[in-house]
Amino acid sequence: MYREPPTAVRLCLLAAALCAAALCAADGASAAVLPPTPPCGLVQRPTPANPAGRALPGYPVRLKLSVEAEAYRWRLERHDVDADAFEAFIADSMAAVLRRHFPFIDWRVSGGAADTVTLEWFQHDNSTRNNPTQLRVRLSSCVLETGVPPQHNFEFEDGTTVTRPQRTWRKEDVRSEWTQRLEQHALSQEAALLRVFGVIPLRVKLSQIQIGQALRAPLGFGDRALLSDSTEEVEFLARIRVRPLGFQATAVLTPCYRPDPDRVFSCALDKAQQGAVKTYQAPELRQLIVDGNQVTLVSLHLL
Repeated sequence: MYREPPTAVRLCLLAAALCAAALCAADGASAAVLPPTPPCGLVQRPTPANPAGRALPGYPVRLKLSVEAEAYRWRLERHDVDADAFEAFIADSMAAVLRRHFPFIDWRVSGGAADTVTLEWFQHDNSTRNNPTQLRVRLSSCVLETGVPPQHNFEFEDGTTVTRPQRTWRKEDVRSEWTQRLEQHALSQEAALLRVFGVIPLRVKLSQIQIGQALRAPLGFGDRALLSDSTEEVEFLARIRVRPLGFQATAVLTPCYRPDPDRVFSCALDKAQQGAVKTYQAPELRQLIVDGNQVTLVSLHLL
């Protein structure tokens, strides 16, 4: 025969149920407020401040390393090298390689930054430790219009180099070998890597575009190299805003030259694309200026 619990017991049960419901709601609320990964064009970066007129450093980017390949983790740990600690051990060397080849970015291994680049060593099949290893370079702090982050994968080592008998797995030796290997890949894969890193805008003071027969924009790089070969002819992707019409467009600026001693890039601008809506040819852009509109740079990217 069922007997109703005493009032005190029922109150305790009700209080416990309410607490459980509140905890569940709190968990749900905290999960709901986790910010999604922002589109790459909406990442908030600090505004450049350069009162002395010196060349600006690049935007800070945090470098994160992740050694997931079983080929490496198993062998490192067999030689008393903790794989997670090894990531921190080699971080400065990996950042130094990227700093040499892509100096328009302020590469950091600690501290805060709006952007994060992840180097991830992995294998397509971890069931065997002798498979080739891949390196994924990913800008993990934002996503493209396709909903995926900018990234590039390439083979880091084939199976024969991973398993060669004479190889040493001392952490100092592995760091040296990986530094040389990343250096080689940074040279051979520069164009592909630039499609990842080029999503990060150049940190320049964006002044009003002057359009005549060509575009001339004082970008303020000073003596700072943009790429490792310090080439004087580069291509830029510019995001521009037209006011008061209130639309944005993208334009490829090429060829761009920086003659000495001017230290100012002068670029040809043939057309600008307003999404899928309209393509503006150079005469139309000049007419916008004549009509009193302001064409300003929103962001500038290396191609």
